[in-house]
Amino acid sequence: MTRWSTSSTASQNLFSRTVSARGDFFERFPPAVPDTEKSIILGMTPDAREAQLVQDTAAVMRLLETTLVLNSEETCPAAELKKLQAK
Repeated sequence: MTRWSTSSTASQNLFSRTVSARGDFFERFPPAVPDTEKSIILGMTPDAREAQLVQDTAAVMRLLETTLVLNSEETCPAAELKKLQAK
């Protein structure tokens, strides 16, 4: 089981810095589904949709786990920058 961190390190990730630096990201770039994707999704059987949703959810979880590792204290670019600035 993966435990999600709510420490200040987690809040310093690239996405949150990008959103705060440029304003409300989702107002500027609202989520949208292309018509071709909509027709594919709506054309799937319920069982096929379920299987695809499970696969997509697993992929998102892997992405989040990778992000947590890359944003850890040891590998975070912000932490490396602080170390270099201290020298």
